[in-house]
Parts: sequence; C-alpha cells; structure tokens
Amino acid sequence: MKNAVNRLYALLQLKATNPEEYAKDIAFGSRYPAGWEDPA
Repeated sequence: MKNAVNRLYALLQLKATNPEEYAKDIAFGSRYPAGWEDPA
C-alpha cells in the first residue's frame, strides 16, 4: 500500500513540475494493459 501511495505522489509531483515527462510516463504505462486479454 505504501508503494502505491508513493508512486501516486511521485506522479502528481511530476504532473505539477514537468507535464511533458508526466505525459510520457502515462503513455508508457498505457501500453501494458492494451495487450492484456479481457477477463473471463
């Protein structure tokens, strides 16, 4: 749980300080679920 909170905080800080890098990080993360199969 602490790791999730730390990651969220880091993303929010990145969004506030460097929106371009934030957008790259979000786009990178969006590539993974695109290849997942739908749940049965």
